[in-house]
Amino acid sequence: MKHRTGHIFKRGDTYWLRYTVAGERVAQSLKTKSERTAKTNAEKIMAPIRAADGAEALRAVQSRLMAAVDTAGKLNDEAHPPLSLLKAWTAYQDSENRPQSGVVTLAGYEGHWAAFCEWLKEHQPGAQYMRDVTPEMAAAFIRQLSKKGYSGNRINKFVRFLETFFRVLAKTGRVTVNPFEDITRRKQVPESKRPFTIEELKRIIETAEGELQTLFMLGTFTGLRLGDAATLQWGEVDLARAIIRRVPRKTAHLGKAVIIGIPAILGEHLAGLKRKGPFVTPETAAQYEVDAPGLSRRIQDHLINCGIQTIKPGTGFEIVKGKDGKPEERYTGKRAVVVAGFHSLRHTFVSLHAQAGTPQAVMMKLAGHGNPMMTEHYTHISEATARSAAAALPAIVGKAAPVKVLPPANLAERVKQLAGKLTPKNAGTIRKELLALVS
Repeated sequence: MKHRTGHIFKRGDTYWLRYTVAGERVAQSLKTKSERTAKTNAEKIMAPIRAADGAEALRAVQSRLMAAVDTAGKLNDEAHPPLSLLKAWTAYQDSENRPQSGVVTLAGYEGHWAAFCEWLKEHQPGAQYMRDVTPEMAAAFIRQLSKKGYSGNRINKFVRFLETFFRVLAKTGRVTVNPFEDITRRKQVPESKRPFTIEELKRIIETAEGELQTLFMLGTFTGLRLGDAATLQWGEVDLARAIIRRVPRKTAHLGKAVIIGIPAILGEHLAGLKRKGPFVTPETAAQYEVDAPGLSRRIQDHLINCGIQTIKPGTGFEIVKGKDGKPEERYTGKRAVVVAGFHSLRHTFVSLHAQAGTPQAVMMKLAGHGNPMMTEHYTHISEATARSAAAALPAIVGKAAPVKVLPPANLAERVKQLAGKLTPKNAGTIRKELLALVS
């Protein structure tokens, strides 16, 4: 017997065992004159040696397999390079699987991704690809945001976006584990914008000029969000019937339009505008699409000029007296918490309706808020209901005039047009339109 079984031989009357271990030849006495006993003793000596040799053999095989896998991986990376962190944002923008966010929201997301990449560059320079990011790195980044004093609301926005980002690019980035999916959300404290008073609204609207004034009036009397007010098209405005029919950008994926009545004061203002293309405020619409933050700054500057405190005291920049006695801006060290902005007009819209006694279900539909508990009866409000709700709002600026409705002659013409389009397939749709005309 040789190698793993060893070799038994006799030296005089005693049996010996010769074997090789770790490259060294060893001769060991078995201390017996019986061949049977010698074989038993030799087996006891060789058993652990054979086991060790087997483990070493397995380790060698495993090493060769790992080397082959590593080589295959490198060859695959050369043929199909993994997604780098530098190219990830472009890949996310081009992905058909990502949420279809608005311009402002997408700009905010880009800022979140840039902040994370900057942190990786400083603290994890070895991470070059999406697949290099680990849950430990993600947790460390979120801890850093907490140390910076970010609010729970803001941290949760980072976590939600980055989790979505890695989920959308999981296949492209060869991400096997989403590093942000197990991070616990922070406790949130609502940061709601306050509604404006009637006096503030009068000052805001009357001192604004041009498209900015139109924008503020749309926000006040329709409750539209900034993106919807800035990009409102004439095709969505029906002055004859005193309604606006618009599919909100935020819920565009649902494809449901909201019907909003046009108060007399807003109708007169819109009727007096010169139409320059499809948008009610063409210059504002163009700015919103390419520079939404710049438009927000214009709005905030106007509110500040109206003497309105737009951020929470002690946050953002504050005006202090400099060494020369002149006022200067100084950063407080805390992120600005906006308490008044264009979105405040939306809160004002809802508040004014509440004060006017508009039913809650109607208010929710005017504002474009969804509620799964609402009955089918309230899933649609008629044009007449929207006009009546609009008429209940205070004039705020100028003098109120009666709500304009569709003249009888035009009404009859419209009924004829709808009747001419009537087919068995569209009967339900035509019926709803006819009912809306007489509601």
